[in-house]
Amino acid sequence: MNFRLLIADDDRDDFHTLIDAFGEIGLNPWFDHVTDGRALLEHLQCCMAGECERPDVILLDLNMPRVDGIQALKEIRSLPGTLIPPVLIYTTTNDPYQKQQCLAHGASGFVTKGSSFSAIVSFARDLAEFIAEARMNPEISFHRRKNEV
Repeated sequence: MNFRLLIADDDRDDFHTLIDAFGEIGLNPWFDHVTDGRALLEHLQCCMAGECERPDVILLDLNMPRVDGIQALKEIRSLPGTLIPPVLIYTTTNDPYQKQQCLAHGASGFVTKGSSFSAIVSFARDLAEFIAEARMNPEISFHRRKNEV
């Protein structure tokens, strides 16, 4: 299965670990990487203008420079809806208030980054399944889907 991920995360180690996790399960998606919320919004503007490929999913960290994840999410959700892919919050925090805030602002899910490589591999596998399902049902929620399993 081919898909494209846009990852907004200022931690390069987390980015490379996720790439390795996809390799572990035999997948090699296209990765676009930005290191802050402002660059994420600029990248999405380029995609909307047809200057780059639209991602299947955006993985958004909360703690980033210039524009943090929650502010970026708010701005993403103000863009034309049919052009914006699902946004999954992928962060180190497990703060229930931040989770509620992100879901209220339209995040398709909230995932706390795994602390072990096997947990990250499991997330990569779940994410690939979510992308396949989201292509058929764009309204699907990663959070809900995980609870149904």
